[in-house]
Amino acid sequence: VDMMQAVCFDAFGFGNHEFDDGDENLASLVTKLKDSETCPDTAVLAANLVPGEDSPLLPLTEDGTIQSSVIKMYGDESVGIIGINIRNKTLLSSSPDIGTNLLDERETATAEVEALTAQGVNKIVMVTHIGLDFDMDWMLNVPGVDVVVGGDSHTLLGESVVPIFNPVADYAVPMEGAGGQTVCVVQAWEYANVLGHLKVSFDEEGNVVGCDGSPKVPFEITNT
Repeated sequence: VDMMQAVCFDAFGFGNHEFDDGDENLASLVTKLKDSETCPDTAVLAANLVPGEDSPLLPLTEDGTIQSSVIKMYGDESVGIIGINIRNKTLLSSSPDIGTNLLDERETATAEVEALTAQGVNKIVMVTHIGLDFDMDWMLNVPGVDVVVGGDSHTLLGESVVPIFNPVADYAVPMEGAGGQTVCVVQAWEYANVLGHLKVSFDEEGNVVGCDGSPKVPFEITNT
């Protein structure tokens, strides 16, 4: 949280490990983040989260502290951002409270994109924690998605900025989506070892016409 309050992210999406110590611990993290004087506008996104009736997360979803999606303005352009977490892995290998559930990733993503599109938003970013394979399979088949920023599979994309780590594909990966549109896919790798520098170009209708970038290492590498 200290680091996040210094960086001021536009949006933060949950992963499976956010639930390792139960709902109360996660609620405490979210509350501390949103109480920040330096970064009060960081959106906490969890579209497919359904807290149990006794969960400390429930009041945070009811009052809008935790949102399904957010619309951010960049100049005159509106961009919708949606957060999707991995369902089965979180429920089976982490420790959400009894009664807390996660909805189907694809169905939730589709509903959220439709809701944003109905509001006139034609640039949509999916912040996911479902792994690269599911990003390429599930999210690409959601009409209206333009960019996927993913995690969970610890996948490094881009030219190898650290010689001993070999990326599996380019950064970014332009893919063909369900409606034939281009979807720009990137990954966050792992443990904040890199930052992603991504540039996406849109046409007047909000279609992706190009994307490129590279991972950046936020520390100096020396040989010892």
